[in-house]
This record gives sequence, structure tokens and C-alpha cells, in this order.
Amino acid sequence: MKTTNFSRTFLISALLVFFGISAIGFQGCTLFKKRYEKTEVKEYSISAKNFKKFSIDNPNGNVYIRKNSTDSLVHIRAEITKYVSKKELNEPLKGVLVDIDSTGDELRVRDIVNKETHEFISFSFRRGSSVNYEISLPEGMDLKLSSTNGKIRLEDLNNDVNADLTNGNIKLDNVYGKLTLELTNGSISAKIDSTKGINFETTNGSITLAIGDKFSGNFKTETVNGKVHKKNVNFNESDESKREFKGKLGNTDIEVKLQTVNGSINIERK
Repeated sequence: MKTTNFSRTFLISALLVFFGISAIGFQGCTLFKKRYEKTEVKEYSISAKNFKKFSIDNPNGNVYIRKNSTDSLVHIRAEITKYVSKKELNEPLKGVLVDIDSTGDELRVRDIVNKETHEFISFSFRRGSSVNYEISLPEGMDLKLSSTNGKIRLEDLNNDVNADLTNGNIKLDNVYGKLTLELTNGSISAKIDSTKGINFETTNGSITLAIGDKFSGNFKTETVNGKVHKKNVNFNESDESKREFKGKLGNTDIEVKLQTVNGSINIERK
């Protein structure tokens, strides 16, 4: 009985190894062929009147959002890039799907990778796909952004923003809502005249906040490994230590929190 069980186990293991090697060999026929960059653009326009929130989840690629002051639509332009075989250059892109969920009061956008492919094995060293978004939307929608590798750029918005990025940088220009930004590896830079509240936090990178002449806020800044720099900004009240600074501009209770673990914090005039 023991010999029979051993033989059966050996046979099953041998079959698994055989099929595994066959699959790898099949993949190898296309794995090392030259790959070509192919880009497709898709555009969408959606009425914003039924939505209070807009969220986007983009693992690889850049996100650029600006104000739409011409109509009440959310305009989305998705530039999808993937490396394909020579034969696939003449075919529609497969494997990347822009998914738009318009149920409820939140408009959700995300890109799904490998939706239409049937690869048996995924090789991590193969160049992957990316999606770059350009979006314009009206005021009044809360923004939630999530990304792993890429850049986030926001311009001329009066929307509340919550952004979470792992590798890249975040740049804001004239964004006046309540801002909560969390970044792991990269820098945050913002040019702002006024705010409803700021909470910037980065682990490895610097924070630069350039403010207008009439900017008001209660500042609390802290860095673990770095320094706090102030340029051409005269605070009404201030309390400063080696790596921490508290100060007040104007007459307001609006909080401005700037925190970094490894990096500097810069507060300056625009």
C-alpha cells in the first residue's frame, strides 16, 4: 500500500511539473519577443448633478484634475498605454478597462488591468500598463484620489480633497477646499491663497506651501529628520523648536498641519 501511494504521489507530481514546464514554455514563445508601446485614448462626459463625490483609483499613471466652469458635466479623458506584440499594434488594446460606476451619490472611476487577457502566468519583470487621466469637473463634489505610482496635479478647484499616493508627487495650484494629502515617497507642493483646512503628511519627501498675502491659518508643522524653513512670512504669534513650529496668520481658527518624517517643510509667499 505504501509503495502504491508513493507511486501515485510521484505520478501526480510529475504531471504537475510537466504541465508547469509546458505552460512556461508556451509563455516563453511570446515573453521575450520585442514589445511595442501602444496608446489609446477614451473620453467620457457624465452629468454631475446627481453626485456629491468623485473618486478615482489609478494604480499606475498620472491624474490631472481642474475646474469645469462651462457646464455641469464631468469630463474624463483616459490615455491608456500598454506594451504589446507587433501583431497587437493593429488591434484594439486588451487587458485594461476603465470602469465607471455611477450608482449612488458617488461617481467612481478605476482602471482594471488584465480584464480580457488569459495569461496563465504573470511575469513581474514585463513592462506593465498605465493610465493617465485628465479630468474637469464642477464645484461642489468632494474628491477622493488613490494612486500607487504616478503624479497628482490639481488646479483651480474649490472642492474638498482627500488624496493618498505611495510613489510620486502631488502638486496643487489654487485649490481652496479642505485638503487632506497623504504621501509615502515623494514631495508635496501647493500654491494657495486661502483654505478651509490643510493636512499634509509625507513620509519620505519635502512639503512646500506657497501662500498668498491674505492667507489666514493656525500653523502646526513638524519634521522628524529635517528642518522647517519660513521665507517672507511674518506670523502674528509663533512658537518654535528645532523640528517643530507653531504660528498664526490672520484671525481664524482654520488649521494648517504640515508633517514629514524625512524631509524639509517650506512655508513661503507666492
